[in-house]
Amino acid sequence: MAQITLAAVQSEPVWFDLDGTTDKTVALIAEAAAHGARVIAFPETWLPGYPSFMWFGDEDYRAPFRQRYLENSLVAGSAQHRRIEAAAREGRITVVLGLSERVGDELYMAQYVISDDGITTMKRRKLKPSAVEWDIFASGSGADLEVVDSSIGRIGALNCSENRRPLLRHALLSQNEQLHVASWPHFGLYPGFVPMSAEASMAASSQYAAEGGVVTLAPTIVAGAAYLELLELPEGERDRILSGGGSTRIFGPFGESIAEPLAPEVDGILYATVDESLLRRDQEYDADPTSIVKPW
Repeated sequence: MAQITLAAVQSEPVWFDLDGTTDKTVALIAEAAAHGARVIAFPETWLPGYPSFMWFGDEDYRAPFRQRYLENSLVAGSAQHRRIEAAAREGRITVVLGLSERVGDELYMAQYVISDDGITTMKRRKLKPSAVEWDIFASGSGADLEVVDSSIGRIGALNCSENRRPLLRHALLSQNEQLHVASWPHFGLYPGFVPMSAEASMAASSQYAAEGGVVTLAPTIVAGAAYLELLELPEGERDRILSGGGSTRIFGPFGESIAEPLAPEVDGILYATVDESLLRRDQEYDADPTSIVKPW
């Protein structure tokens, strides 16, 4: 059976710098392609980084960050977008990109699937931004809850807490999803608050994998100490965010972890190699029911 290498990012963006993070995106795509990966998945709002500032301070504190964030969010069809498409084509690797997408003065928490021939085959937007994310991001319509074909199987993607929503999971799994990307930000915001913890979030990704019998990539962002300094947090709020926060995982179709996790502060890529049958289970099952692990 053919083997396929998968890649999930655990890395730190060049915070709120679209061109700098685009450079790093292209470098990570090339690195994964050189490693033999056929797909690479990026975290939620990787471009230009998750806007943690919205969880802190008052409007006077957040407003300058918000303007910078708007100016550094990606526009579909822009030079940065085309560079990333070209990197996918050159590396012959499918890219699942997490980004802040700008449309005029509105922002969306988006995910793009870019095929290994450099074509963006899917654009979707987070249906309902969570909590204070509403202060920056608009809601998606839900019309883009789709699974798309790729050279390694049918790919679907959800952002962060969307992976906990039964109806959203059903919407993708009912389209014969074969590879799922659960994109998350960095962890360490509000330490001790379980719903925002790495443990709860990775448990949700594991559950998704087991529920659907789909290999699931769960990429995350790393937030270094320099980023916390960049935030210039208001007095009394500095203990509400921790540095590190990486928790990238790759789960098999039983919900089992199939790659040794990186340490939370490590900036890199997590890899796993699987039988192609785990991604194309419908075809393999029809041909030989004993050739594939099926959890149902």
